[in-house]
Amino acid sequence: MTWFGGLALTGEDDGTTTLRAAVRHQAELHGLLTKVRDLGVTLISLTSIDAARDPDSQEQQHQWTARVQATGLTHAPITYSGATATIPPRPGVNPMATITAAAPAIHPDLSLTRLHLMRAGYLLMGVGLALVKWPLLPDVATLPLYEGVTLCMLTAMSLLAFLGLRYPVKLLPVLLFESLWKLFWLALVALPQAITGDLDAATTETVVSCSLVVVILAVTPWRYVWRNYVYATGTRWR
Repeated sequence: MTWFGGLALTGEDDGTTTLRAAVRHQAELHGLLTKVRDLGVTLISLTSIDAARDPDSQEQQHQWTARVQATGLTHAPITYSGATATIPPRPGVNPMATITAAAPAIHPDLSLTRLHLMRAGYLLMGVGLALVKWPLLPDVATLPLYEGVTLCMLTAMSLLAFLGLRYPVKLLPVLLFESLWKLFWLALVALPQAITGDLDAATTETVVSCSLVVVILAVTPWRYVWRNYVYATGTRWR
């Protein structure tokens, strides 16, 4: 039996019901639990157990076990027909149901060590920009046009870098932007001048500063970037 497209219900001998489904994201899991709540049952617990990988998907999944209780009722296995799910009475049976659903882990393929390394990259960016750029903000109106634009942009990026300490994966595009613009500048500006021997003191100082991009390159989870930003199916257009 399927419930809401892909959710299988299995009636057990002890009067409990096992529900299983491949849930694609947290919002879908919450929707499932809301439908269970609408049956008039009380959620007792929700526990993440062993991980599993869907062979047709690139996403690793966690198995979740939830315990629910129908207050004041005893029942046989839950049944579903059309748009209504019911809990038929069954005298003498403890009204407990076990729900098992598959929900994606938050970041199953990024270890805690990798997340902390990413935080170190955000910290380096945020602190470096705060020390160098923030003191210039009071005089930004007096700077040449593009210097003022650059100062405001880098100040905003420093704030996003600090936010990355809390959300290292969500702010991953900040690390990508930091890596790409510095690599482009080193390759297209600094390298040609170095080859021709035209590096002046200001350019050399900027080269030294941009060379710290190697730290950002080292802490960025490039396999995760490839899998989730390049290889994965994009958001639909219509």
